[in-house]
Amino acid sequence: MLRRMRDPGEPSRQRLHAFRAAAVALGVGVGLILSALIRPLVEPRPAVQEFRVNPAWLVSSDISSIPYLLAPNIENLTNSLGLVNGPDVTMEKPDGRFRILLIGDSVANSTTVAEGPIWPRLFPAMLEARLRSTRSEDIEVLNLSCSGLSLRQEIDLARSVGLRFQPDLILFAYTFNDLVETDIFDRRNMTAASKAALERYERQQLDWPHWYDDDSPYLAGLRETFADLGRFARRHPVALVGLPRLTDEAIQQNFLERVRHLAQRNGVTYLDILARLPVGELVSLRLNPRDDVHLGAEAHELYARALAMALGPYLDARH
Repeated sequence: MLRRMRDPGEPSRQRLHAFRAAAVALGVGVGLILSALIRPLVEPRPAVQEFRVNPAWLVSSDISSIPYLLAPNIENLTNSLGLVNGPDVTMEKPDGRFRILLIGDSVANSTTVAEGPIWPRLFPAMLEARLRSTRSEDIEVLNLSCSGLSLRQEIDLARSVGLRFQPDLILFAYTFNDLVETDIFDRRNMTAASKAALERYERQQLDWPHWYDDDSPYLAGLRETFADLGRFARRHPVALVGLPRLTDEAIQQNFLERVRHLAQRNGVTYLDILARLPVGELVSLRLNPRDDVHLGAEAHELYARALAMALGPYLDARH
């Protein structure tokens, strides 16, 4: 059998090829790193910026269960009444007007915006515009939302402040973390009680995937809150909407079903907007490009459209 004679220069050529391949790979890697570093410097920044409530805009509340509320007259956000609405809203309801008072947390007062007023870009204001354009009646949506409120606090806010606006419907916008208080404080000037509240909430956050499980320790308090909401609803017109904003479909479905059951069990009208949202659209929008908790501009529009459809049967039933 003939054996192939080994070329004495072959090992050198192999090493040369390996060196060239390594050099090419290194060059490509360096190029990608440089591109990633340079791109933010040469590409124009988007005109949209994230807007969220600044702790400096919060004022102490005289409601015992609520440490703070949004201050009135925050530029582009609140009016003189402390509502997340325009300046033309009055405390007294005009004759013939159907007034909806929406109470929620930061999901109802945070978004991505360009310049100018923030409140028209939020789903409560978009909801009012849709209802006015599709129904032959004078409808108004007031936004009394404040960052960090739980449902427990929102009910107290409705009792202490909301009823002064003479609402024909109080709409609670319930989001996933509304079973616990988030307690927003300036960390640089925190009292001992504030620090304890923040530490408690941060511990609770670790459990968030299991908040609505059957064996969750948080459900007992939530059942009590819904029982109180039911008592409030027997004296005042109330509805509750569960706002879907999670990308984990299983956890979201469990959360929404739990909230729907608790609302209906206590005689509270539940508005289902998930069924009126295009499948997967909220996930594809990712709510807010810079924030996976709050809504971006497109998501606010989706919420307003779905909520207007969900409110239709409720409003029709009044006639």
